[in-house]
Amino acid sequence: MVVLPSLIPANILPQWMPYKKIVLGLDLQGGVHLVLEARTGDLFKDQSNQYASRLKKAFLKEKIGYRALKFDGNGISFELQSLQQSKQMEEVARHILSKDMDCKIMGKNVFFSYSNRLKKELQRQALAQSVEVIRRRVDETGTVEPLIQVQGDRNIVLQIPGSQDPEKVKSRLNKTGKLNFYWVAEKTSTNLDVWECKDREGRIYRLDKEIVLTGKDVASAKADYHVAEDGQNRPCISLMLTSEGSYQFSELTRETGRVLAIVLDNVILSAPKIQSHIPNGQAVITGNQTLEECQGLATMIRSGSLPVALTILEEKVVGPGMGADSIQSGIVATIVAIGAVASLMWFCYGWFGTFAVIAVGFNLLFLITVLIYMGATLTLPGIAGMAVTVGMAVDANVLVNERIKEELLLGRKLLPAIDSGYRRAMNSVIDSNLTTLIAVGLLFGFGSGPVRGFAVTMAIGIMTSMFTAISMTRTMVSFWLQRFPSTSILI
Repeated sequence: MVVLPSLIPANILPQWMPYKKIVLGLDLQGGVHLVLEARTGDLFKDQSNQYASRLKKAFLKEKIGYRALKFDGNGISFELQSLQQSKQMEEVARHILSKDMDCKIMGKNVFFSYSNRLKKELQRQALAQSVEVIRRRVDETGTVEPLIQVQGDRNIVLQIPGSQDPEKVKSRLNKTGKLNFYWVAEKTSTNLDVWECKDREGRIYRLDKEIVLTGKDVASAKADYHVAEDGQNRPCISLMLTSEGSYQFSELTRETGRVLAIVLDNVILSAPKIQSHIPNGQAVITGNQTLEECQGLATMIRSGSLPVALTILEEKVVGPGMGADSIQSGIVATIVAIGAVASLMWFCYGWFGTFAVIAVGFNLLFLITVLIYMGATLTLPGIAGMAVTVGMAVDANVLVNERIKEELLLGRKLLPAIDSGYRRAMNSVIDSNLTTLIAVGLLFGFGSGPVRGFAVTMAIGIMTSMFTAISMTRTMVSFWLQRFPSTSILI
């Protein structure tokens, strides 16, 4: 019953039957294939920005004097006001910065730079985080079972079976989704550490470079409505902050009268003036967005920001027609394989060979059932693995039947010969299947994508064939001989 939904249309099956189909891969049902390149150029600069913000707060708390603190993609530098605080500064910095950062002190000048080891680790973490963010964004579009994996040092392969709209997928991935909060620089401020940013209407704001709150401090986001100044309900994005984010936001809103800019991907979504203290950890992003735009922005914020920007290197759309042809070819190949094996087994072993072929049919059903329950994705190499499994499944029966023939030639009667044949062939059956499993395990361990799909199908097929080829055929043979006694294996 588990296999039927994958073979019969849903409208034919009764309502009470559990409906769970096997998941088809990109090459079988069509879909979108993208190769993405992670641009890690701004990764270290953003990390330095976060480190610098934490250092400022820690130095202020510990009353460590400094000036001219700067940061870039190479690290952080500043000047101590007193050499006597050098040791204290190092202790504070080591609690905040990575232990793999190189520290260089020349008089009052301090330099913290990224080591090669730390850069590689940050890149690895960024790629791993990007994979999870991409997965959440793709799942938000309703796609099932996407294949997302890292390729090399900077590339990510994304395959989305069933999707035929690459533009919709790319629109979800083209935006980094990096949400940050900045103070708008006051007009009377002489602070030179500022940068310019535009809002959606093109107005330019001067913002302090220090990030006062990030998207990591947001626990959830959803599209909502708020009452605007004109008394109308307008779409907005409602944010619920984490416990730490709530505390930081509460402290920020104590500075009433200042303007706090909410920036997503270097575009100001809104820049509200702090009217009163907000202690409950809730924030609202307002603007001229439509409800659909608010829903899209909320989705990006919920899924988290991409640590690096992504560039599409390769784009390919596989049509469902090509996948249907692959399925048809795979089915034909499997049927031909079963037919050829059945003819050979009948010719060599008579009804004993027929029992082996029946066991092969059950083996394929068991294999598909396991794949369905595992939620595994069936690809064209997986179908090839099924076809190979047909030959592997009768291999054990060939060993058993040949052993039975040898026992009969030695003068044994049929029933003792069958018992001895199954018992003595067992070691050879286990050895042959075990060595194949080792090879399949190496394919899975060192391969990727379709190679792994082939390996998984083969491994499951080998394990199920051990049951069908030994226990099931022996049961059928015993039942047959009870009804139709014989003295020969070629019944």
